[in-house]
Amino acid sequence: MLELYRQAVPLVQPQSTAAIKTLGTIRRKKKEADASARRARKQNMEMARAFSSSVAMISRHVHNEEMRNHHTNELDKQIARVDEARQWSQLHEAHCKAIEQDAREQRTRDVRSMKTLAEEELRFARDFRALREEAVRRNKPLFTMSSSTSTIIPAPPEILAARAAAKTQEDRKRLARVEREHAEHMRSLQLLDYVYDRKRMLDEANQPRANSALVEVDVADEELPADRIVQLAGDELWRQIIQQQEQGCPDNLTLFMPPSNSPPAALRYFGVSQPVSLPAFSSAVDRNL
Repeated sequence: MLELYRQAVPLVQPQSTAAIKTLGTIRRKKKEADASARRARKQNMEMARAFSSSVAMISRHVHNEEMRNHHTNELDKQIARVDEARQWSQLHEAHCKAIEQDAREQRTRDVRSMKTLAEEELRFARDFRALREEAVRRNKPLFTMSSSTSTIIPAPPEILAARAAAKTQEDRKRLARVEREHAEHMRSLQLLDYVYDRKRMLDEANQPRANSALVEVDVADEELPADRIVQLAGDELWRQIIQQQEQGCPDNLTLFMPPSNSPPAALRYFGVSQPVSLPAFSSAVDRNL
């Protein structure tokens, strides 16, 4: 190549040759510098590209890790929500089961109590029926009452025997007629007993039970007990009733008309009752006679 250059270029002086060499050296160095600069730029560009790739890769890895963490957190939250919903569902189901069990037990208790009550009522009915049959069989009165106030008229043995022996319709009619006659007769005797009892009570009320000297002592009403004040007020009212009866018509029995809660015999004797009850009859014992 140098030979061709020499042939093409005319010969020059030695100084020119040295300058050419220096110029070639300078150009070569410049080319080498340019080449090294290009290599450096290329290397820098490659390094920058590699760095940017590394940064992008790192950022991509970081982003992927963040997304993975976000997905993991969201999954954990969903799992927590599902667990909480399942727990609340279990609590609600347990509460509903408890309420249903309580209602079932309450119904069972109600049924048992009703069954126990029905058994007690049946037992009481059987006991009452047995007691009633025994009382009828023995012909015993259920209550101890006076003959003038009792509305239970026991049948005599003759009627009981006829009742047991009655078989035909004629016998039953004859027995019913005899029972009615016996009931009317017993009611008449009951009225007579009431008249005699009333007369005896009036006689005992107007006369002291024993001969004794009555001493009246003046005591202030404030010093008396409450029951004594009520007793004195009742005695005073009774004295006024007796005084009005003695001063008025002796045959007037208005004050002695029986109240609405009087015995049946008294109501049948007078045939009428007062709408307002009078004070209770004070006996000789109550009046301290």
